[in-house]
Amino acid sequence: MQLTLKDLVDLSKFQIMAEALYQASGLPIGIIGTDGEILVATGWQEICVRFHRANPESCQRCHESDRYISQHIPNLPPGEHIEYQCQNGLWDIAIPILVDGDHLATCFLGQFFYEDEFLDRDFFRQQAQIFGFHEVSYLAALDQVPRFSKDKVRSIIAYNTQLVSLLSGMGLNALRERTRATELLAAKKQLEIQVDCINRIQGLFIDDTHPNLLFDAFLRESLKLTDSAYGFVAEVRPEAQGDVWLQMLAISNIAWDEAGSACFEGINPIGLRFDMRRGLHTAPFVQGVPILSNDPANDPRGCGFPIGHPLIHAFLGLPIRRDGETIGVLGLANRPNGYDWNLVEYLKPLASACAQIIDAYRNRNKRLESEACLQQTVALLTSEVEERKRVQEVLKQEHGRLYSILDAMNDGVYIVDREYHIDYINPVVLRSFGVIANRKCHQYFHERPEPCPWCKMPQVFAGQSVNWQWTDPSAGRSHDMFDTPWLHTDGHIRKISFYHDITEHKRVENALKESEDRFRQIFEQNQSVSLIIDPSDGAILDANLAAERFYGHPRATLITMRITDINAFTAAEVIQEMDNAVRQRRNYFLFPHRLATGEIREVEVYSGPVGIGGRKLLCSFIHDVTQRKRAEDALRENEQRFREVAATLAEGLYVVDDAWRITFINAAALNLLGWREEDVMGQSSHALFHHSHVDGAHYEASTCLLGDVLTQGRVVKTEEEILWHRDGRCFSVALIASPILRAGKVRGAVVTFQDITQRKQAEKELLEAKEQAEQAVRVKSEFLAVMSHEIRTPMNVALGMSELLLETDLNPMQHRFAELMHNAGKSLLGVINDVLDFSRMEAGRFVLSELPFSPRQVVMEITQLMRMSAEEKGIIMEARITSDVPDAIVGDDGRVRQVLVNLMGNAIKFTHQGRIDVILEPYPAVPNTLVFAVADTGIGIEAEHLDHIFDQFTQANAGITRRYGGTGLGLAITRRLVEMMGGRIWVESRVEQGSRFFFTLPARMVQLVTQEPAAREARPAGIADMRALRILLAEDVEENRLLFEAYLMQTGHQLTVAHDGLEAIDRVREEAAFDVVFMDVQMPRMDGYTATSRIRQWEQETGRKPVQIIALSAHALEQEIQRSKEVGCDLYLTKPINKKKLLAVLQQITTRLPGDSA
Repeated sequence: MQLTLKDLVDLSKFQIMAEALYQASGLPIGIIGTDGEILVATGWQEICVRFHRANPESCQRCHESDRYISQHIPNLPPGEHIEYQCQNGLWDIAIPILVDGDHLATCFLGQFFYEDEFLDRDFFRQQAQIFGFHEVSYLAALDQVPRFSKDKVRSIIAYNTQLVSLLSGMGLNALRERTRATELLAAKKQLEIQVDCINRIQGLFIDDTHPNLLFDAFLRESLKLTDSAYGFVAEVRPEAQGDVWLQMLAISNIAWDEAGSACFEGINPIGLRFDMRRGLHTAPFVQGVPILSNDPANDPRGCGFPIGHPLIHAFLGLPIRRDGETIGVLGLANRPNGYDWNLVEYLKPLASACAQIIDAYRNRNKRLESEACLQQTVALLTSEVEERKRVQEVLKQEHGRLYSILDAMNDGVYIVDREYHIDYINPVVLRSFGVIANRKCHQYFHERPEPCPWCKMPQVFAGQSVNWQWTDPSAGRSHDMFDTPWLHTDGHIRKISFYHDITEHKRVENALKESEDRFRQIFEQNQSVSLIIDPSDGAILDANLAAERFYGHPRATLITMRITDINAFTAAEVIQEMDNAVRQRRNYFLFPHRLATGEIREVEVYSGPVGIGGRKLLCSFIHDVTQRKRAEDALRENEQRFREVAATLAEGLYVVDDAWRITFINAAALNLLGWREEDVMGQSSHALFHHSHVDGAHYEASTCLLGDVLTQGRVVKTEEEILWHRDGRCFSVALIASPILRAGKVRGAVVTFQDITQRKQAEKELLEAKEQAEQAVRVKSEFLAVMSHEIRTPMNVALGMSELLLETDLNPMQHRFAELMHNAGKSLLGVINDVLDFSRMEAGRFVLSELPFSPRQVVMEITQLMRMSAEEKGIIMEARITSDVPDAIVGDDGRVRQVLVNLMGNAIKFTHQGRIDVILEPYPAVPNTLVFAVADTGIGIEAEHLDHIFDQFTQANAGITRRYGGTGLGLAITRRLVEMMGGRIWVESRVEQGSRFFFTLPARMVQLVTQEPAAREARPAGIADMRALRILLAEDVEENRLLFEAYLMQTGHQLTVAHDGLEAIDRVREEAAFDVVFMDVQMPRMDGYTATSRIRQWEQETGRKPVQIIALSAHALEQEIQRSKEVGCDLYLTKPINKKKLLAVLQQITTRLPGDSA
């Protein structure tokens, strides 16, 4: 059975010490066994008992701390400890209690905060919200958690480490006492078995009528005593020639198996003789010592066995000696666990008994030689046996009684004569000082050549008993000595000395003294008001500095006073308060204490017993609660005010106790529920109006939300509950239920509710409206997709053909007509793109990229791009960029370009002469911000239109729209883009003087990696540099196919045409030699998405290298682009596609193909 600490140590005194330390320091102490049993405890902090461990969710954090400490504490060496801050924010300290290396219990100190530790009250407010704690009560409990300096914590840890060391030492001493007692009981049991065996043999020895049966019985007892399988008893006999042999007196039949049984039965075992040649069975006689072998087969002293003899795996041979001569051998074999030398010592008395039997057997044979001597021999033997029994009885009565007692004692005992010779030492002395070795007591104990001067021999041999103490300087241990005279059986006086090791007792006394000193130090330094009081008369014996400051009396005055001089209560009032504390189960008293100024302060007094200097005194800790009592009075007033206010609330409110009984209900609740106050007071709210689902299905109180409040102490908020009117109808409510907590326990709940039936109906209607709006958005998206496809498909042909037409030889009028047609198509395409961009923005699916780019380079490139259009109208366009513009920022350069193109395009459109300036510089009003400006000398904007210029579908006036065209979306999209990029856009303008458009962008700067000069100077490959590609075009519209053929004319590329997805798959599988496939996504029979997916599957199954597939679509929606990527397309081109764009894509494909030199 696993011993526990309480099995070894009386912990009641340690409970008193722990309570005193707790009262002095304010730090709870607990000793908990490894099985979880609380052995010593002084209490927990309120924040743990009432909140952290009371809530299952926050308690998981406490268990995590327990698990961490339990995992690491067994591995700590003695004197070490663990400091751990649990996830709930408080510190714990654990010190292992080890006894003989085994972890039996743990001393816990906690919970507390360090003084220099930042107390994050927001963290604990968040705790209260997460776990549903009442925030005010929770923070009040937090304020009660003690805060200590690190020096004070170290002092407390040092004290408790010594306390743990003391417990460990006491446990170790008790454990050793138990072990010694167990060993003595075992030795006693073995001795009793041995004595019973010898007594049975001696009983047969007295009746020697059949000596052979005597040896058989002796052998059986020996086998039984040692748990051996078989053995033999043999006598040493001489021959006439001087040789000797072993004559069998008894041997086990089971020593032979079936093969040798015939030989065994054919002879008389008693007649077996063995010569003295080599062999384990004769070695005890030859060598004269016991022979032990647990591996006879490989023992060099063996000589093998006759045929049929079973295998021997263990053998023990004992020489049987009489008067210094070996007269026989006792052999034992096949003990299950083998033999050891302890068993040899154990069997020596048995061997001595066997020697007596053999000796008697020889004497019997001699007696039988002469009939005349027979009677005399029998008489002598009888006399000898009787004498032996008498002597044995005397020795048993004298020495047996004394030495058995002395051997079993836990204290050291030794006996000396007048000459200082040691007659006896018990096992305790033997373990401490070793064997006597013919030394006198002063030599044995003190290594002195002469008797010790402090020896009490003269007094003892004069007949006195002396009690004294002696400290062994060499070992540093103290002993309590008792010497007394004793009359030996030889008629001479001996001195019996008893000594008891009191080193541990001395250490405990010193530890208790140190404990009192530490208590004194903690008492004096404690920040709480503390008094030491004599309970017999109420005299104040001591007071700390805090008491001097609180009461206003110096300590010298306080220790002359009685507690009745401070307590303003009469004796009868004091007794009444004590009765109140017992009845209310409080561990403190509430008293009014009088200060030196005469002021009366309300205090809480915590008193506990403390032992100081052997006296039982009271240690009282006094806490000033005057302000708290005033706050409680104010709270009661507030409660009354609450009842008055609650009665006027428009919301329903009622209060229940912990048994669901209604203790308060306001008028609004009664009106909503249809009850009268006298009908509901004291009744169960669950039974009256909070008991069923909306369909009328009843639910038990235990499953009700209010049940969670009353059982778990949680705040519940819901808008999914219903209450029942007295007339049987139900209505939906928004309900909040909060627990009423007193002393950490739920005493009831406050419930407020509001009828939300109309609001629920409004929410339902709002949800339906939302679904209709979402449906409208889906319809609009589908319409835009169809519109984009239906317009872009013919637009692709119109723009492409006009572009090709412009490349032919036309007369000026024809060239002008073609150019107008091409520009009109591009304008229509711009309108479509604006509508789609605006739709994406409204749907929230417009995504910006976040990549490094050079703002300087963007401005320069766009200015260069737009300058040609400006110069065609005779307008000067220049770019000005200051030197402090960063080389690179993070953002979407494509959308920046789009904004600049829109603003610069508008400037060109509305400017007929003059200039346009594009400016880029840091924005001084906002750090890390760039400002872009586009200034023109155009027609300007009227002041009343400036506030609406960026609204959608809005232009300065109707005349502008008629004269210059446009959808009114350009500036609206521009504003959305700028704002999405984190910037701001505005305009300054005067009619006929021009306009200046500004927009800002955040300058999130990065290091832009630029190309090497050689790379920057390299020009992109042109048509002449491209290798000829094998191209498959999957397109169902004939005009688009003709356009493609025209674009690729004179490029050297080889074009193959498929009319739908199925034909495209067949072409790829049959020829399998295309470099690129242009796949229209919308075709009859099979669309491009399905065809691409099938081609990718075929390539994977056959191990073919994937062909480049470029999706062609009139859809410009993000979902279409994403879908093309998912099925395996490498690129996505939106119709219309011009020749320049197509050739650029083919150039990009060429650079990807293996073996290309571009």
